[in-house]
Amino acid sequence: MNRQSAVVLATAITAWAAVPASAAQPAGESWEMSGTMEVAGMKMPMPPTTVCMKSGAGAGPRAAAPPMQKNCKVTDVKVRGNTTSFKMECGPPQPMQGTGEMTRTGDRMEGHYTMKSPEGEMVMTTLGRKLGTCTPAPAS
Repeated sequence: MNRQSAVVLATAITAWAAVPASAAQPAGESWEMSGTMEVAGMKMPMPPTTVCMKSGAGAGPRAAAPPMQKNCKVTDVKVRGNTTSFKMECGPPQPMQGTGEMTRTGDRMEGHYTMKSPEGEMVMTTLGRKLGTCTPAPAS
């Protein structure tokens, strides 16, 4: 897996974790997400990014949503307490599949993902901290 495709996938996974499918709410939560990505034995930091998500993301039976990339789909979503686990599969041009889970505890989130492609494996760890409130963009 080359660095460019790994960065694109990392962005999609981070965005997926940040966009819940729960009912719309007027106020949202602002989160700073960061982490690391390991590809071919090289560990790289992911720069922090700020996302606005609907209040209560990462909690409840509808905490998962599709990733931003149209060629990826999320399946086998399971929610146990404050942890959401899932499987993810992406099609061409960069076919890959993997698993992940995201756990929210109060104002913190932590995620672990493993993605495999014909070029190799990518392991990601994401960390999030709640910054405050925001106005989420309407769903498209």
